[in-house]
Amino acid sequence: MAHERFFVEDVRGWVQSRFDVALPAEQTAAFGVSASGELALAMGLRHPDIYGTILCASPGAGYRPPAVMPRQLPRAYLVAGTQEPFFLKNATRWAAALRDAGGDVVLTERAGSHGDALWRAELPLMVAWAFGSS
Repeated sequence: MAHERFFVEDVRGWVQSRFDVALPAEQTAAFGVSASGELALAMGLRHPDIYGTILCASPGAGYRPPAVMPRQLPRAYLVAGTQEPFFLKNATRWAAALRDAGGDVVLTERAGSHGDALWRAELPLMVAWAFGSS
């Protein structure tokens, strides 16, 4: 809970005060890779009023989709590599659960393994999908 509070309240408050910006949900995403991809999923589902989009690469498998999804869901973009079957299976599980709950979901499978090269290549595509490529 302390980590969640830090992420949702402290970091958000610092960004607003430091950069003097509004952070409407439709312009705010929770992003993470691997274990932090799970954090992005958790924060997006728990705070859809804050995070209108989840960008999740190669999510770990400790955090599973809940049996009952929240009524309000953020949009979600998930990606995993062909050479990381464990993470690809979990990304697929999450995409299916979110779609079944009526969510707007993109699931992309890319050639690659669990690591920076895959994530670095996908991040611009994720951001363009979430916010347009202006």
